Amino acid sequence: MVILFLVLNVVAFPGSLVAGYFADRFGPKRTLVGSLWLWVVTILVGFAAQDRATFYLMACLAALGMGSTQAVSRSFMAQITLPLGSRSSSASTCSRGSSRRCSVRSSSASSPRPREANGWRCSRCSRSFS
Repeated sequence: MVILFLVLNVVAFPGSLVAGYFADRFGPKRTLVGSLWLWVVTILVGFAAQDRATFYLMACLAALGMGSTQAVSRSFMAQITLPLGSRSSSASTCSRGSSRRCSVRSSSASSPRPREANGWRCSRCSRSFS
């Protein structure tokens, strides 16, 4: 059991690094869909496991799935959610002189709301929300 635990942790770490590369290259949504397909394959291999080698293969696939799913889903949630407390301040009017609310969005198509070095910024008036 200890050997299996060690193997799983050793396999999950490179799996999370590879998933991070795929998330940067193809986007987090596609990477998460790919990791869900990896889980489907893991279940099918586990269902067909008859010997120890197939069981270890299934365990390694599960470790790859855990590492990739956890790494990508955490970073994806950080990209699509606003920081705590900024929801109430974003309800104020934009300082550009319009009656519209501040828009905490990015002009980049790859990530919906990236965090800047000094906090979130309105895409219209550059007002900071930190």
